[in-house]
Amino acid sequence: MGNHRFLSRLIILAGFGLLAESVSAQKAILAKVRLKPGTNVSFYDQTARLVALTRTEEGCLSFNIHHNADSTGVLIMHEIFSNEAAFQQHLKKPYVMAWFKRLDTLKAAPIEVTQLELLK
Repeated sequence: MGNHRFLSRLIILAGFGLLAESVSAQKAILAKVRLKPGTNVSFYDQTARLVALTRTEEGCLSFNIHHNADSTGVLIMHEIFSNEAAFQQHLKKPYVMAWFKRLDTLKAAPIEVTQLELLK
């Protein structure tokens, strides 16, 4: 009985190790987009479509875009993909490329991108 208990704990701990390893391989990004005044409303519908489609992608763990409650012309994107390859595949999707193309005409400043790493 003691051996079984030891093996069970070992398997559980090994599982946590694999989980920790996979978490550390994640690609997480926080981005801030500033839109030109008066352009946000027309862009929000396309952004909502981007969010819905991205969430169905293989490797997408979390994808959210918020607007700053104090400044409706500011979008905050928080995205987590299972790894770099999943993120790179995301960037190649036609709806992502179309969103960025439209954004190029609407942004007031360059996108501020922060790469995030999970604290261990």
